[in-house]
Amino acid sequence: MEDLFKYDHAGWAPIHYCAFHGHYEAVDTIVTGVPQLVELRTADQFGVTPLMLAAMGNQLAIVRLLLQHGADISSRDRSAVMLKVKVSRAYVSKIIYVRLFL
Repeated sequence: MEDLFKYDHAGWAPIHYCAFHGHYEAVDTIVTGVPQLVELRTADQFGVTPLMLAAMGNQLAIVRLLLQHGADISSRDRSAVMLKVKVSRAYVSKIIYVRLFL
C-alpha cells in the first residue's frame, strides 16, 4: 500500500494517473483501500487532486466515484484556481448534477 503514496518524476502518484486516464476500477480499489488518497495532491507546481484530474480528463464516472468517497468539489490548486474554472461550463454542470442528484 505504501507504493500508492509514491510520486514519480512528474510529481504524480498512481491515483493521479488512474483518475486522469479513466481507470475506474483502479481508482475504486485505491480509494476504498486507502480513503485519504481521495485528496492526495500532485507534488508538482500545480498541486491538483484526483478529482481535478478526473474532471480535466473528462472522466465523469470517476468524478462521481471520487465525490461519493468524499472528494472536495471546492478544492483549489496551488495557483488558487478552483476546479470549476479548470473545466468547461457544460462539464461543471454535469459535475454539479452528479453531486446533487446521483
